[in-house]
Amino acid sequence: MRFSEVKGPHYTNYAFLLVVAAIAAVARFFFASTSFPLNLQKLSIGLWAGFVGGVSLMEAWMKFHAETVSKYPNELKFVAFDIGRLIFWSLQRMEMVMAAILLALQIPTSSIFLVLLAMLILQVLVVQPKLDSRGIAIVKAAIMEKPIPKIDTIDRIFHVAYVCMEMVKFALLIVLFVQ
Repeated sequence: MRFSEVKGPHYTNYAFLLVVAAIAAVARFFFASTSFPLNLQKLSIGLWAGFVGGVSLMEAWMKFHAETVSKYPNELKFVAFDIGRLIFWSLQRMEMVMAAILLALQIPTSSIFLVLLAMLILQVLVVQPKLDSRGIAIVKAAIMEKPIPKIDTIDRIFHVAYVCMEMVKFALLIVLFVQ
């Protein structure tokens, strides 16, 4: 099976409409009050929570349940791993930007924000590179048509740690948003 043979619905237009609707809703919230820095702070926290929730709590596992991946696991599962690597690196870049904006806005250094910052730094410097190297090994093995390397205990620990940190980050961002 060739990858060019895999076809399906094209969701780009729907995604674009959702983004436009979200921007309109956010703009309404943003300009509803005169407290500009507070609204920008809330906007940054809300966007950060939305990205973490959308990527970590939905996209991460949903791509492996796609019909084509389920139907052709040997041919397409490595593509899902490669896409996941790209998406999670992009998510962490966006999270770093949101954290920088919040620091620039002089968000009160609450313990919640400090925990979020510490988890993000730990993920970027330690956990994500380990998971990324595992993903690269899987993709390379699949491309070279070799057996996929076995998952060892350390890989599982890092993966579970990442998932737990994402859930905690999401919860803390929601708490920070409603404060």
